[in-house]
Amino acid sequence: MGSRMGRVVGVLGAARTNLVLSHGTLASGDQKPLTARTARRTRKWSLMIEVEVLEYEERLRTAMLAGDVAALDRLIADDLAFVGPDGRVATKEDDLAAHRSGAVRFESIEYGERHTRVLEGAVFTTVVTELVVWVNEQRFEGLYRYLRVWRTLPSGWQVVGGQVSALPV
Repeated sequence: MGSRMGRVVGVLGAARTNLVLSHGTLASGDQKPLTARTARRTRKWSLMIEVEVLEYEERLRTAMLAGDVAALDRLIADDLAFVGPDGRVATKEDDLAAHRSGAVRFESIEYGERHTRVLEGAVFTTVVTELVVWVNEQRFEGLYRYLRVWRTLPSGWQVVGGQVSALPV
């Protein structure tokens, strides 16, 4: 993976929106039949959400690389449930403590293949990463796939859940 991975966000930044969804839904309980015009609006809305969340993915990558606990605190939901490559579930406090203490230090994170799926109330992202990370003074390097679940709040998007797996070489 090249050093230009993950740099798309600069281009996407021009299309930044400040969306605050009303309870994360597209329509109320009185949904009308989907017309061509509504379908176009829905696709446009979905694309705007995808752009927004990709920007937040980049913010998360930058915060992880810098060990910026304050930024991570803003990007991670209080009720986070994140499954690590060893199968253990980490909370927000676990994650912040690991960064704060230096038990986890990312040396490099390069984004590759990315997919986004917008659903009612949440956005799912999958990202293939080439990374180098130190965990308890042990170096890990390789390809990993992250799955993250994002939700929006008035203050912005936050990760509420996720999982990371090593990919076969």
